[in-house]
Amino acid sequence: MYKLKSSQKSKVRQFISITQADDATAIACLSQNDWKFDIAIDSYFQHPNQFVHEKVASVDKKRLNSLFDKYKDSSEEDKILAQGIGRFCEDLGLDPASLKVLVLAWIFKAATQCEFTRAEFIHGMTELGCDSLDRLRQKTDSLESRVAEAKEFREFYMFTFDFAKNPGQKSLELEMAIAYWNICLRGKFKYLDLWCEFLREHHRKAISRDTWNLLLEFTLTIDENFSNYDEEGAWPVLIDDFVEFAHPKLKAKLNSVV
Repeated sequence: MYKLKSSQKSKVRQFISITQADDATAIACLSQNDWKFDIAIDSYFQHPNQFVHEKVASVDKKRLNSLFDKYKDSSEEDKILAQGIGRFCEDLGLDPASLKVLVLAWIFKAATQCEFTRAEFIHGMTELGCDSLDRLRQKTDSLESRVAEAKEFREFYMFTFDFAKNPGQKSLELEMAIAYWNICLRGKFKYLDLWCEFLREHHRKAISRDTWNLLLEFTLTIDENFSNYDEEGAWPVLIDDFVEFAHPKLKAKLNSVV
């Protein structure tokens, strides 16, 4: 608590006493809320992940490079390709098509699916504080919590579009987009299956970045019956068409319940 005024130090001690947070987290939360104690406490309990400053364990770079070499491709000195990633996931006990593995790729800042460069691998493992499979296994259960908050999930979702598309292409192939939507939005978008059905029946084209991004906005702002959908809003035509496609199906479902 260097360079803090005595009144600020007192607030930090009170904050820690109530929240059981560490010094760094207390200072971060209080300072971001202009040292207004009650507001900082409310903010912390509403959005704890925004303020937690997790201490990252030190890693042994030699061990990390050796671990990378275990999975690297025989023809690529500085890349782990699909087969190696498959073995890496198997050794971790993870499904390669799971949300946890996609979050791991996000933490690694991987540029291309089915590929980790040495630099990406070292960066991600260092950020996680892991230099062995055993240490990484201990973190796998908490991977999904890293995208639990809205800000982090948005960054993760935006990352996924570039990660999933083929290098050099501007759009994402339809089936690839559907596969990644099922990973990212399953449990978050009530009408995900209906959306995928609509795309396969009526779109059958690649997905643009604009459509990818605005679908997330759609899931966050539109109620479950689409009653607050504004046809004059700045939605892509594809989403307009989806709402038109979905309305009679939702109405029929509602009538069958009644």
